Amino acid sequence: MSGGGRPRTLLAPSVQGRRAMKDLHEDLRENVDAVVREWERLVREQPWFSLPRAYRTDNLAGVVTGLLDTALSTSEAAITAGHRSLIVQAAEHGYNRREQGIPESLIFTELHLLRQALWYYMVERHGARDRVVDAIMRIDRAISSATNASMWGYHRTEVEALGKWQESIERLAAAVPLPSVRSADAREG
Repeated sequence: MSGGGRPRTLLAPSVQGRRAMKDLHEDLRENVDAVVREWERLVREQPWFSLPRAYRTDNLAGVVTGLLDTALSTSEAAITAGHRSLIVQAAEHGYNRREQGIPESLIFTELHLLRQALWYYMVERHGARDRVVDAIMRIDRAISSATNASMWGYHRTEVEALGKWQESIERLAAAVPLPSVRSADAREG
């Protein structure tokens, strides 16, 4: 419960919580390269997961940025723009993986390891605090969108053959996985 006796939801932080989330978002955006390096380290540790080095990161930094902007932005416009970017980047990632001959199933492992890399980075830099737990839960929701878009991208050739590629991207982009900031503010009163 928040100070006024009203329940607070995980996705409707207080003004102070939004400031903390904004700070975390800025730190992560400034350090996307460090997150990608952590992801590469995790990839190397997985004996069953071997991506050729030349294919490892393709547009992964763009996927990370889209995830962060979708999950951690504090304005409705930034969340919407971030989600659109996430969908485009993740679809491109899926498409690239197919072009590289990488099995579709490895995309799930890649995104799981990306989530781990984000978690490890945040805990190392900020500790396992409430805002970090809140952030990873928001990132988990955004990763679901990234996974879906990656799968669509993997099968882009077939979707394009149906003449439905742009329509599919628009539909995915419109399905922002987080409530609007305005809705969160209204719940807080």
